[in-house]
Amino acid sequence: MRSWLPVLLVMIVLVYLYQANESQRRHTSLATQLLHPFDKRVHYRIGEVDPQFNLSKADVIELAKQAAKIWHQGAGKDLFVYDPAAALSINLRFDERQLESNLRHSQQQQLQQQLASQQSNNSEYQQRQQQLEQQRRQLDLREAAFRERLASYNRTVQDWNTLGQLDDFNRQQLEQQQRLLDNERQDIRNAMAHYNQQVNGLNQVASSLNQMADHYNQAVNRYEARFVPREFEKGVYDGRQINIYEFSTPADLRLTIAHELGHALGLAHNSDPYALMYPVLKQQDVDNFKLTVADKTLLSKRDE
Repeated sequence: MRSWLPVLLVMIVLVYLYQANESQRRHTSLATQLLHPFDKRVHYRIGEVDPQFNLSKADVIELAKQAAKIWHQGAGKDLFVYDPAAALSINLRFDERQLESNLRHSQQQQLQQQLASQQSNNSEYQQRQQQLEQQRRQLDLREAAFRERLASYNRTVQDWNTLGQLDDFNRQQLEQQQRLLDNERQDIRNAMAHYNQQVNGLNQVASSLNQMADHYNQAVNRYEARFVPREFEKGVYDGRQINIYEFSTPADLRLTIAHELGHALGLAHNSDPYALMYPVLKQQDVDNFKLTVADKTLLSKRDE
């Protein structure tokens, strides 16, 4: 039995020396290193999850696996593995940064609601404007038809005046036509007055919409000045653990974990604003992210 002790000690020393050359293996438990001495994957576990984030540990495990999958799909091989016994822990720690993120998310929702309301009001305004334009065309046609009937009536009166022989029957006919024309003229005036009232009302609506647009633009400017894009301070990898301090959505958390896992691989930041390892989360496709050429280049240099 004792004859195996030197062999075991040699194996432990060899594993230790191998580990020294593979920095990511320091996150792997000693038992795993002995059983799987050539496993180069970064082993991680989920540590503390502050309940104020309203996420269960199971939720975070699933998001971390999705984050690791981003790297797996981009690299064409497994680079990470969830291991409850791993030394590397991913922790969600609630502090003022998440409070700030919550405020940012709340104001984003308010801006979205304002924009939706503004778009709805603009749609109603355009619909009403089209209706008034149709009314105006109908009024113009009605006025044109009235002028033709009035001109015809005036010619008839002039013809009878020229003849000078207007009998009672034709006089009654002309008087009836005049009454009809007078009624029609008044109806057109009333319709035009009502149309003008609607135009004035629509102009007031347009003024209100312009004010709403100004208020919205001012709110957007205040938001952009208040919440400027920042480096990945929301997550920090310190060589022993990953601490996540803020995120806005599960997709945002997934990408933040993926970014910090990149650091656990030994990768630095790059200069591609669409890349995972870019220091600012702004232009990346958070919901459907895939490693960029810049990210894959970092991986290639790491493997050299």
